[in-house]
Amino acid sequence: MKSTDMRRKRALKVSGALPVEVRDIPQPMSQGVRLDEKGREETCREAILRVFLEKTNMIAYRYEVAKDETTLWQAAPGEEMKEVHRENFYDYFTHEVLADADQREEVLARLTDACRRIRDDVVEYRVKTQDDSPLWRRTSYRSLAEEDGQVYAVVGLMEDLHDTTHMMERQEAQLKRDPQTRLFDREGLELLVNHQLMELSRGEKGVLFIVGIDDYEGLCEALGEASCNGYIGTLSDSVRADFRGVDVFGRVKRDEVAVFISGRISIDIIEKRAQRILDLFLRVQPQDYATVSFSMGISVTGSPAENFDHMVEEAEEAMLSARRFGPNRCRMYDEIKG
Repeated sequence: MKSTDMRRKRALKVSGALPVEVRDIPQPMSQGVRLDEKGREETCREAILRVFLEKTNMIAYRYEVAKDETTLWQAAPGEEMKEVHRENFYDYFTHEVLADADQREEVLARLTDACRRIRDDVVEYRVKTQDDSPLWRRTSYRSLAEEDGQVYAVVGLMEDLHDTTHMMERQEAQLKRDPQTRLFDREGLELLVNHQLMELSRGEKGVLFIVGIDDYEGLCEALGEASCNGYIGTLSDSVRADFRGVDVFGRVKRDEVAVFISGRISIDIIEKRAQRILDLFLRVQPQDYATVSFSMGISVTGSPAENFDHMVEEAEEAMLSARRFGPNRCRMYDEIKG
């Protein structure tokens, strides 16, 4: 061993090379250490997910296509993150979650399409609640696929929409409009008016104008029901440009059209609006018929506790009072009671 070492030293000196310092070479990582690091990484991801769900009040989900099974994650501040597994998810979703039967076909078609083809989209729908109050949910979803394009899972987030303005916009989009008059029916009108009444702030007013067609039966007999509906649609179209997008138009009865406005409105503005509606209505006359006349009643409130039905009663009483004074007249309910 000594002679060999001496030869090596001499050889190094002859060649002029410097002795090489052998550095510590890292040993291969043990399986246990790798598992620990992987565990820490998974713990970090889970913590990030939990913080996100706590702050946003969303629900994360993963739908496994082959199993028809969904896993949902939900986290509330101060509580452990909940993980729930649900089989036959779409059957449950159809019968226990979706509140509107008219939406089921479209919503399910979009969600199930993401199980067959790669999709990255958002869908909104109304969900069932214990007190039957309107609640909308937004689901963002994305398909995960193998290299060959086969979708194996769909992941996403569910978010309940508590923004009342947004919910009412979505609700309004679902309300029924008469195809001929393009007006909300009484049920839709009631929902929208009551919502605006509840939102009244101090100093604001809600105003309901109801315009009745004098001798509607005679008009309907001369023109027919379909032509009368078309005529009423034309009447409402004639005044829409003078109102805001948030103002509500509807049909209370066959012969009555309603307009509701709200905000900081003076009595002077209410009177001018009423006269403007009557003037525009009078410009729209059906062909081959004598001049159509109108009567208008107005109900005004500043109370968020007021409701649509009561305002209709007041406006109709004021309208009948105006009709007794002659055609194309208008009265406020406060005037006939004052």
